[in-house]
Amino acid sequence: MAGAQLYLAMGLPSFVALVGILVNVGYFVALNGRMTRVEDKLDVLTGKVAEIDNRLVRIEDKLGIVPR
Repeated sequence: MAGAQLYLAMGLPSFVALVGILVNVGYFVALNGRMTRVEDKLDVLTGKVAEIDNRLVRIEDKLGIVPR
């Protein structure tokens, strides 16, 4: 009986720690995927803002408006 208790006393906490590490890795992978999607959307948004700026500059030029 002492051998089984020793295995449980040593093995169970090690197993729980390993499962915790694996769960944390899974969360990290999911978070990394979300951050990548946010970066992609931010790049698209930045491009759209640049397009609007270019359009406004052309309109200002046609109307003879001097930007401040």
